[in-house]
Amino acid sequence: GSLADVGQCFGWVPSDVATQRRQLQGGLLPAQYRHGRDVFRQVYEENGIRGLYRGFGATVVRNTPSSAIWWSTYELTKNFLHDHDLRRIFGLRARPNTLMDATSVEDEDPLVHVAAGVVAGTVSTVAVNPLDVAKTRLQSTDAFGSVGKNVFAVLFNMLKNEGPRACFKGITPALLVSLPYSVISIVLYEQVKKMSVRS
Repeated sequence: GSLADVGQCFGWVPSDVATQRRQLQGGLLPAQYRHGRDVFRQVYEENGIRGLYRGFGATVVRNTPSSAIWWSTYELTKNFLHDHDLRRIFGLRARPNTLMDATSVEDEDPLVHVAAGVVAGTVSTVAVNPLDVAKTRLQSTDAFGSVGKNVFAVLFNMLKNEGPRACFKGITPALLVSLPYSVISIVLYEQVKKMSVRS
């Protein structure tokens, strides 16, 4: 899992740098990019490949625990909700035509997957948001100035200068992105898993 996260970062980080530059221009940065390709070209011309991979280490430091927290929370929540019959707790109608073994892959309740995905997305997003804020600042030093040499120095400076609230800046938009993503991806994953067991 961790090696997959590192591999994913090779494709993700340059796009993340470009996205942040475009989002910051006109506010914290002067308007200098016409489109996404323009960002890649200018960043590469000014800073080389290192500019496109600014914050790579911070992204790895953020993504690895995020994935571990997400999957462990998802599995714990899923098992808890199956054990305590989520539908009965909320007064919902029982599922028809089930094998009555909610822990078998073929008979897991999709409603449990949705609920567990929401819980996992919330817990992991809140847990790594301080790292995400630090990563964003590290990748956007043009807008924020020198913020620190690495993600941990940025975190230390944030806490020292702005207090703990700084660690949770942007939490609402982060949740608005992560929760639908968590639910959609896990429901699709679990449905594909069911189909593969049946075939």
